[in-house]
Amino acid sequence: LIGGAMEALTMQVRPTWAAGVDLRQTMVDCVQVVGDVDSPLALRGAGANVVGWLDQLDGSRSWSAQLAEAEARGIARAQAREVLRQLFEARLLVDAPDADQVSAMAAPAVLGSRDIGERIAGLVAGARYAGVIPKPRDGMGWQVDAERLAEEVAVSPVIVVLDAPWVDAAEFEMLSRFIDQRVNHLVVGAGANTARVGPMTIAGRGPCTRCDELLQQDMDPSWRTLSAQLALDDPPARGAVLSVLAAAEAARQVESAVQGTHSASLDAGLRTGRGGSAWTRRALIRHTKCSCWWASLNGTESG
Repeated sequence: LIGGAMEALTMQVRPTWAAGVDLRQTMVDCVQVVGDVDSPLALRGAGANVVGWLDQLDGSRSWSAQLAEAEARGIARAQAREVLRQLFEARLLVDAPDADQVSAMAAPAVLGSRDIGERIAGLVAGARYAGVIPKPRDGMGWQVDAERLAEEVAVSPVIVVLDAPWVDAAEFEMLSRFIDQRVNHLVVGAGANTARVGPMTIAGRGPCTRCDELLQQDMDPSWRTLSAQLALDDPPARGAVLSVLAAAEAARQVESAVQGTHSASLDAGLRTGRGGSAWTRRALIRHTKCSCWWASLNGTESG
């Protein structure tokens, strides 16, 4: 936002400190802007009036209002403008998000594997763990129980925790309900060697998990039979570290799912393994037999 068109946007920009920023006055006329940031900065020639002005940058007032505030504190307008410019260029100041810019995954219901699910519910504000996904191994009536659970949680965003880093037939049915009903949801899973987060699907628009599963069936006709068998078998062993990692990354993806940003897991899968490797991102491919194709088309036309 700060560049050649800066002055034209002063009424829109509301300066606030980026997450992790810490102000420290190390000398009488020097303020260090440090913390958990990429580009720490030293502001020299900054007196007590400058420090007080910087302290109150909280995103509640516009750029021009903050320049007026600086002048009221005895700071030259040109100096205040230059300070703001440098702090924005260093990404130490950011434009405050609108109050209505909440996460598209805010206050989600979490269902599926209990250990990861409860951990996610403890990390994400407003989240609640709703229970495990009923499966054929649970006996007669599992489909009725699954439909009841889907109806219960579909009033809010949903985080679906798989029993493993892959999708079994029962999980596929549950996810298909959310895709058809355009429920915002995120898929999470972990196993003995791999953890996955994603895709995140917003408003039923894909590519989504069903696209990926249909593509898998196209490439391997036996996958449908294997997926059904997995829903009958007991969940496989899971690595404790990978479980924690998957839960933490899921929470991070939920926090990032705000209007105007692009979560790494949106329409994509993130994956990592035991070897300490970084998360890798794989963009999903849309499948023409999946209804998310129509949701995406309608969303584009209405937008």
